[in-house]
Amino acid sequence: MNIEGTEEVDMVARTSTVDGEYSPSEWFPMADNGDGTFSVELDMEIGKTYGYNFNKAGGSGSGYESGSAFDGECSGGNYGNDRYVTPMEDMVLPAVCWESCSACPAIVEGCTDSTALNFDENATVDNGTCEYAELEAANLFISEAAEGSSNNKYIEIYNASDETVALSGYAYPSVGNAPSVPGEYEYWNTFEEGASIEPGGVYVICHGSADPYILDYCNETYTYLSNGDDGLCLVFGSEGNFDILDCFGDWNGDPGSGWDVAGVSAATKDHTLVRKAEVMMGNDGNWEASAGDADESEWVVLDQNTWDYLGSHPHSFESVDVSGCMNMDACNYNAEATVDDGSCEFAAEGCDCDGNCTVYGCMDPDATNFDPNATEQSYNEFDTSTCTYASCDDIPTEMGCLWADGTSSMWWDGWWNCEGEGVQVCGMHQVVFELNLPDGVSGTPHVNGSYNGWCGSCYNSMSDDDGDGTWSHVQYFTEGETFDYKFTIDGWTDQEDLTGLDCAVQTDGFWNRQFTAGAPNTSQTLAYCWESCEAECAVAPACGDGVCDENEDCSSCASDCGECPTYSVVFDLDGLDDCGFVSVTGSFDGWSGWGAHTDNGMTVDLVDGDYEYTILCVNTVGEWWNDIWGNSTQYFAPTECDWNPDDEYANYGFTVAGADMTVSMCAGTCDAVCIEEPVCAYDGDVNLDGNLNVTDIVLM
Repeated sequence: MNIEGTEEVDMVARTSTVDGEYSPSEWFPMADNGDGTFSVELDMEIGKTYGYNFNKAGGSGSGYESGSAFDGECSGGNYGNDRYVTPMEDMVLPAVCWESCSACPAIVEGCTDSTALNFDENATVDNGTCEYAELEAANLFISEAAEGSSNNKYIEIYNASDETVALSGYAYPSVGNAPSVPGEYEYWNTFEEGASIEPGGVYVICHGSADPYILDYCNETYTYLSNGDDGLCLVFGSEGNFDILDCFGDWNGDPGSGWDVAGVSAATKDHTLVRKAEVMMGNDGNWEASAGDADESEWVVLDQNTWDYLGSHPHSFESVDVSGCMNMDACNYNAEATVDDGSCEFAAEGCDCDGNCTVYGCMDPDATNFDPNATEQSYNEFDTSTCTYASCDDIPTEMGCLWADGTSSMWWDGWWNCEGEGVQVCGMHQVVFELNLPDGVSGTPHVNGSYNGWCGSCYNSMSDDDGDGTWSHVQYFTEGETFDYKFTIDGWTDQEDLTGLDCAVQTDGFWNRQFTAGAPNTSQTLAYCWESCEAECAVAPACGDGVCDENEDCSSCASDCGECPTYSVVFDLDGLDDCGFVSVTGSFDGWSGWGAHTDNGMTVDLVDGDYEYTILCVNTVGEWWNDIWGNSTQYFAPTECDWNPDDEYANYGFTVAGADMTVSMCAGTCDAVCIEEPVCAYDGDVNLDGNLNVTDIVLM
């Protein structure tokens, strides 16, 4: 398979799926064919459908083809970048272009700029050979720019030459905030057909919805003028070949809200800027030098919506310095002053310029922080009196919120405005509803009653934030109010049946609970079990309740009954002298292969119960420990001692019954020890004369 259209050198390929199942192979390096293509040979089974991937970063996540580039045309998979092939014989796939379903188009180098002298209409890749006629621009530059309120924006261009200039060969390309490529324009904006500027005249580009005063001077409109941070340049030439005459801002990046000019922060936003009269030409794209600083700049920065200089250029900005106090907080502040002469005078702290002094503090004698010297009540950032109170009985209003810092205020909608940690509702009676749910009742409890119109679900849900099984809900009422209520589930999905209960009352044929609100700043708690007069529901014994019930033991509930005792089981195995390592594995170790073995003394600790096992005789050549099962000979139990003859496995077994034990077994038999076969040593010499002959046979 072949790929082209990428200059990366670490090209690899792999198969990713087989007949739709994810089964990735390793990554295989692709050979660079020297002609812009890479190739690799992959082994695949005939008749199966393979998904495969290319990767230009050695198989890393950043090197895959983008699935979105294919749009599902010739690829698929979870990420849309799996290509597919079903080999029926050895085959060579045609080269495809990177992130494409077909080969890369032929590359023809040449000049692709139609305005160039040597434009090549057949070229597909610009090779930098374009040639242009020499550009000769007139002396035009930006003389004024405004970023006013609303859409009151404009750019004024001044003709400093002595001839009328047609603007057909000029443009004002721009960027929006941060450009995609720093230093390059994003939008090529041309002047209207037939546009020109007379010598010494100006040409104004403004927003189409600007103030009528601006529109009177406007020569053409452009909607996307700068908000203060969008660079715009006046250029001469074509899109592919131009000279920059002047710039207001730049194409290098987002400056924030605007560019600093003449020492004014973000001056290109919310200001009008006018070019100084001594500036005779544009900045050739050197905006930074043109903007300058407080001591040296080509621009005068004026307040927003200053349009006095629009429509002509140049202008004089000579001014006469006025000495005086320029600090607005001073008693002798001079609004006309342009030079501060150090004469500012200030009132004493807490006093005004007429000598009237104010002492701010708490002026309520009932407050804990009452200040008898205060002449004016102080307020915090919430416009609340800074007076603090010990309790609801002391606050200055009949009802209100007593906040955690001791300050108080009247609520603006109702008592529910008193939110937050440590806040108290004053002047009302608190009712705390509490509910326990029995087994079989689930969902979110709600409190519905005559006080909320039996609304179902209206900020009346209960909560169990600490998870202790007790649901709660708090409401506040006026003293003496009596209301019927009951508990419901999820609005009205379910409700209590209180018929005939001693703690219920019958009203209009309905059985409900009832309460009467007590005195202000007091509280009552109404705690019940669902459909009961009891405060709590009976709880069935359960594991984890701290009590070892008669139906629980150490094996079923160790948290209540304690851990079960364990007993030592030692395996004494015979017939395994030729094994490099022996391991007994079974149900007690999850058949891991590493139960009781040579390194732990053939011993395991187990609780009471029945267990199955098998014996592994390990061949210890090589790294056998990485696959103990694969490097072992397994000894099965014969039929007569198969622990569970009804299943398909011939395993040994034993029972732990309250004591340490030893399991003895001759591997592969049902015997505790291996029985040695007798060896016949008789040579037939009956008469013991040292000779085997007829005499020995007769004697036999």
